Amino acid sequence: MSALFKAESIDEVMRVEVESAVNELLKLEFTGFLDYEKYDPIGYNSGNSRNGTYSRQLKTRFGESTVEIPETETVSLSSTPCPYINDPPMTLSQ
Repeated sequence: MSALFKAESIDEVMRVEVESAVNELLKLEFTGFLDYEKYDPIGYNSGNSRNGTYSRQLKTRFGESTVEIPETETVSLSSTPCPYINDPPMTLSQ
C-alpha cells in the first residue's frame, strides 16, 4: 500500500518482494540442510558451520535482484543452472 503513496512502479514493488522471498527461502533451505538453527550451539566446532554469504545478481522480469547465497566451511553451494530453464514453456492443448 505504501508503494501507491510513493508512486513506485509495480515492477519495483515486485522486484523487492521477489528479492526478499528468494533470500528468505535460501536462509530456510540452508537451515534445513545444516539441520540446526542459526546461533544454535550444535553447530559450534562441528566442521560444518555457517560461514557467511556471497552475493549474486538474479535477473527477473521485474529487474535485477541481489541474492545472498549462504556458505559453510565444508560445503560450497554451486550455482548450476536448472536443466529446464531453457525448455520452451508448456502449453495446454484441447
